[in-house]
Amino acid sequence: MIKYPFALKLRIINEFISGDKKLEQLALDFGVEDIALLQQWIQDYEQMGSEGLVSERERQAKLKSARGHKNVYSITFKKNVVNLYLSSSMSYAEVAKQFNLKNT
Repeated sequence: MIKYPFALKLRIINEFISGDKKLEQLALDFGVEDIALLQQWIQDYEQMGSEGLVSERERQAKLKSARGHKNVYSITFKKNVVNLYLSSSMSYAEVAKQFNLKNT
């Protein structure tokens, strides 16, 4: 799987939001073969802002290095988790899986 840098993801999102280009054109312009991947980036951005464009592994590594080994989540991330749980019929386990959290 190809890894795309944060700056590229953000640039694509910003161009999409501005309404200048459709996803298909952005995929061609930036060499992203899977439009579903672009759709996932947009969804992640809508749920978590620019923080959502950073891979979960990179986010956790950054947080662990800043705070030791303990997982630390932003207020925005926590609100998104709680809002999803409250606004859907998903179980705790399903919400945890959606956000790559341990269900303990």
